[in-house]
Amino acid sequence: MQKFCMKCGALLNENGKCSKCGISNADYLSQSQSKAQKKETPQKHVHKKAVVITVISLLLVAGIVFGVLFLTGVFGKKKKDTDELKRPDAKTYLKDYGTILEEIPVGETESIYSEAQAYEKLTKLGFDGDVITAAYDMEGKLLKDTAVSPEGTAKHPYYSLSYYSDKDIIWSITFINGSIIAQPMPKEINEGYKVIFYSDNSVLTFYDSKYNSFFEIKPDSSNYVLRQLDRINAEILDGIE
Repeated sequence: MQKFCMKCGALLNENGKCSKCGISNADYLSQSQSKAQKKETPQKHVHKKAVVITVISLLLVAGIVFGVLFLTGVFGKKKKDTDELKRPDAKTYLKDYGTILEEIPVGETESIYSEAQAYEKLTKLGFDGDVITAAYDMEGKLLKDTAVSPEGTAKHPYYSLSYYSDKDIIWSITFINGSIIAQPMPKEINEGYKVIFYSDNSVLTFYDSKYNSFFEIKPDSSNYVLRQLDRINAEILDGIE
């Protein structure tokens, strides 16, 4: 199965390194954890105070990172930069994750939030609003400026952020079509490793800019595991080891 970069979403080469960033997923995780540790404070008396790290997370769906799940890196490149890369078709690629239950065009769903609405929603769940990003506009065009404004009126198919929990776990958080999906970043990947998702929905929702649609998927338990929770917020993620 094709592998994708956790940082930008580009395809990995045969040596396991990103054709765009030039780093491996293992190097990216190491850098992310190092950055997160620098942000920790010595105030141990605060009730489960989580430290949020600023990690630019994009992506459609793929590989290990949910952000990577959105394949944003490859889709946003110019042809001259991607002569050696071929964009996988979502309807074919997503079958690796499980059964596609439904395709929902972005324009046909009511669960689209403005930047201000998404900011309010995610900060109330205990996440840092300063690290919320958006990758695409409502027409499926890749954005140059991914930062989200607390007062922004523009709407986007989904929003992403990274969260560093009390258990020293880096989480990739995606707010998409009204659902919250959280994926813990593995500290190491061994043979037989399964990608785990936590969601407040019974299905996983992915976005593809080519179709400008959401895809609801029932995961294949042999490689991907979905654990449904009643709700997802920072406090709940702090309690997961």
